[in-house]
Amino acid sequence: MHDKSIAGSPLVSFIVPVRNLENLIERCIRSIQEQSYTDFEIIAVENGSTDASWNKLLNLSSTDKRIRPFRLTDCTGVAAARNFGLRKSIGKFICFVDGDDFLYPDFISRMIKPLVEGQADYTICDMTYDGNKRGTRTFPKNRIDFSIESEYKLGLRLSAGSSCGKLFRRNLIGSTEFPNLPIGEDSLFMLEIYTKKPVLVHVPYIGYYYYQNPESSMHDLTIDKIDSSFTFLYQGKSLLQAKKQWNIAGAYWKSRAKMNSIERFQQLKRRELKAYWKTQFISFLKSDFFDDDMLKPLIIAIIRISPVILLKWIFTLLFTMLNVARFFVNQKNSILRKSN
Repeated sequence: MHDKSIAGSPLVSFIVPVRNLENLIERCIRSIQEQSYTDFEIIAVENGSTDASWNKLLNLSSTDKRIRPFRLTDCTGVAAARNFGLRKSIGKFICFVDGDDFLYPDFISRMIKPLVEGQADYTICDMTYDGNKRGTRTFPKNRIDFSIESEYKLGLRLSAGSSCGKLFRRNLIGSTEFPNLPIGEDSLFMLEIYTKKPVLVHVPYIGYYYYQNPESSMHDLTIDKIDSSFTFLYQGKSLLQAKKQWNIAGAYWKSRAKMNSIERFQQLKRRELKAYWKTQFISFLKSDFFDDDMLKPLIIAIIRISPVILLKWIFTLLFTMLNVARFFVNQKNSILRKSN
């Protein structure tokens, strides 16, 4: 049923990249079709599939004109699909949904209200991962203004690097596009959004279901993807320096670099890829990315002499410590939120 509480019923453009998702894409598209808010278009961009994904999209679009299927034949990758979708979309608001994920029914009606009321430039909701847990971040306040330095730092940590689970004003995105990288394109896109100093409103609602697809690119790392996992970090630093915001966001980006690099290592299955990652990580640590880190020589020495199996234990311990720290931060944020 159409949500009459939203003034003007502005059009929302959903951009859905599709690649080898014949068994999942219908679930995603149906979840958008079944939204309580009905003024939207679905830009579904198939790129490089070797299965029946394209036929699934054609069948779905044949019964709903709001679904606009496109097929890329000269370029592949989620970045190319999203950028193509941005160019084809006509909505006042933009939402990115991965084709293996899905939305809950009131996603738009809840997320769009702060936007049409002029409270925010983009909104973010809570996520569930495979349906059994929420995201790890708790917002201490609903509204975050990136033009305020302390809130900028808070927003960086809480809004994270994914473009999903968010609803954007089109004019906030402007000419910003996803860089053509197999890993890290989402983080760079969001980092540029943050440098525009938007206002974010958190909607305390679990509206996005993130499916941890074992066949996604994140679970099939190659040498090119390992290289990309370091390349996007360099590019992020360059972007922040060019926007003169490294002094504000640099600490966040360096922390993100360490944890992202370790997370990639934990995703590797083959020994030769782990050895390649170790070499690349040492080079990364020796670069000027961490130019002011006093512990850098010690960390490099430890990683250089540590066998791969020992690194796995060390990084597992680090992630455990990080999760414990997040728990206490979330407890503090919950208290602050209640007091506000």
